[in-house]
Amino acid sequence: MAAKTDSDSSTPSVRSKAAYTVLRFIGDSIKDDSTSDDSKESLEVAMECLQAVFGMNLDEAENNDTYKKLPSLQSLIENGLSDDEKHVEAERLKNEGNTKLKNEQYNEAISLYTRAITLSPSNPPYYANRAAAYIKIEELHKALDDCQTAVGLKPDYARAHGRMGFIYSKLSRTQEARASYQKAVECDPNNLEYKSALQGLVEAPSASQAPPMPGGGAQMPFDINNLLSNPGFMNLASSVMSNPMFQNMATRMFQQAPPPGQAPPFGQQQQQQAPPTGQPGEGGAEADPSSNPNPPPPGAGPLPPPFLGMNFATMMPHIAEMGRQMQERDPVAFEDFRQRASAQFAATHNDEPTPPKDKDDKK
Repeated sequence: MAAKTDSDSSTPSVRSKAAYTVLRFIGDSIKDDSTSDDSKESLEVAMECLQAVFGMNLDEAENNDTYKKLPSLQSLIENGLSDDEKHVEAERLKNEGNTKLKNEQYNEAISLYTRAITLSPSNPPYYANRAAAYIKIEELHKALDDCQTAVGLKPDYARAHGRMGFIYSKLSRTQEARASYQKAVECDPNNLEYKSALQGLVEAPSASQAPPMPGGGAQMPFDINNLLSNPGFMNLASSVMSNPMFQNMATRMFQQAPPPGQAPPFGQQQQQQAPPTGQPGEGGAEADPSSNPNPPPPGAGPLPPPFLGMNFATMMPHIAEMGRQMQERDPVAFEDFRQRASAQFAATHNDEPTPPKDKDDKK
């Protein structure tokens, strides 16, 4: 159905322009991810009624250049708002976006943050919050753009720098990740999470710098000898290894055939090892504890009891290999574990409470 026009003119009437503006607003609301399914159904019914009343078909009207040039109803209203009114509305949209984000409605949150940015484009937290939503849906480059915009508006914005560090880490851009976390620490020196993440990046050499695995295997992203000489890590690893869930997981993984050149599964290694102390085998002798090539460092406490017939130092290369495989199979989950472990380690050695999880900006 064609839109009504002024008499003796092909130009749409003011009435038709107003009707089109309202219909387009309803159409945009139907497409908006923040609109619930029930609301969309109601809006579709309203659109059908309005199209019948005004004798207009929205799809046909959108092919008219005159209609295309009309500003949206939302922009007309927003442009008529005072600065204070824009700020109030933008804050309302941001808070609604925060709620959607917490409810894991990430696309809806992005839509609301975007509307807030339209009203108040110079507000850094809006970009940082939208970046958090983009991270959740793995739109890392969009998240990075938002963080860069946020720090451009507010250079000392620690949260935006910290999120950039996290994004760079997930993109395997270690140098940029270090720089971003360093800046976050400078802006917020009391934030243990940023300190821990930075420390982890500083201490961990890149894969190209790490020593090769025994047997010519793939290179590791960290040095086993350095880990074994770290009392804090030894205590942490001992605690992890005593967890039955970890033991079951390790047993299943080590029973699988490893890549060529790597250590054989635990079952095979047990057959190759000498019998336990006090039960020398044929032609064998009791193990000499002093022959351990990796004794516990001072302050680390005693090594945990043998697990599957292997002592702690013997198991470390296998644990490291398991970590490498986990990193290859799911780098996102591996990075999340690394950051959580780093934060726990820092909190333990600083005698300070672990910082709360990163929350949405409130201002």
